[in-house]
Amino acid sequence: MRQDRVNWDPALKGKHPGFLLIDEPDTHLHPKWQRTLLPALRQALPEIQIIVATHSPFIISSCPGARVHVLDVDEHGAASIKQTVDAPIGKSVMATLTDIFGVRSQYDVQTERELDEWNELKRAETKGLSTRDRTRLRELTNTLAGRSEELRSIVADPLMMLAASSGSKPARRKRA
Repeated sequence: MRQDRVNWDPALKGKHPGFLLIDEPDTHLHPKWQRTLLPALRQALPEIQIIVATHSPFIISSCPGARVHVLDVDEHGAASIKQTVDAPIGKSVMATLTDIFGVRSQYDVQTERELDEWNELKRAETKGLSTRDRTRLRELTNTLAGRSEELRSIVADPLMMLAASSGSKPARRKRA
């Protein structure tokens, strides 16, 4: 509203330049709104330079033509630019989390830890597992498979998934 009241120089030909600073707009916005905030501001304020400090992959991934300045803080608390990249338009939010924020997992910390342990046991399985490790692998498989369909598709063997979907017990394999 203040910009509308300013007596702008006629040489600007109707443009109203300026800049807008926004600190952490994602703090109180639903992710759906985070995705639309910058495009809406860009449309409403085309001559304004918008500078946003955010930790939201939704906001970072939402504005074509934007530059992302990733800051890092050293052990003394001094901030410096770690990298400057173009906004990751067309990339998934998970890719943005990985490439810009360094988040390598899409799961909570406990699930990530259990998946790592499960993967280690699965790799070791080809060389043979102790009874204790076989029991632990079974426990982890059941725990992870019980959390979500997505995790079940990662950890459950096909016979277990077929049995779960049909409501029957998996067929036993005959030993030679």
